[in-house]
Amino acid sequence: MSEKDRFAEDHHLVEGLLSDALHPVEPPREMDGFEQQIAAAVSGLADRAGELAADEKLALHNPRSWVKPAVAVAVGGLTATAATIAFIGRRRRRAGRRFGDLQGRLKPRR
Repeated sequence: MSEKDRFAEDHHLVEGLLSDALHPVEPPREMDGFEQQIAAAVSGLADRAGELAADEKLALHNPRSWVKPAVAVAVGGLTATAATIAFIGRRRRRAGRRFGDLQGRLKPRR
């Protein structure tokens, strides 16, 4: 058998395997209309987001409406800072308890 014949045979074998593996599959009946439902839901959400964006733009023009979000950001920042400080303090106290017996044995430097 020549090299051309082996190549042709391999080519037909690979082509047959690919055609068996890649045959078309029909979607299940439950999927009928699913694409239309998804498209309708996405377009509805996009319309709603556009309405919210328009309302937010109108709200930004009024400086009195800036007070509540500014206060919320400030309070959130203070809360996060306080929680971080408390976490660090608790961590240091725990580390001090773990190594407390060593501190009594060490001589202070002068």
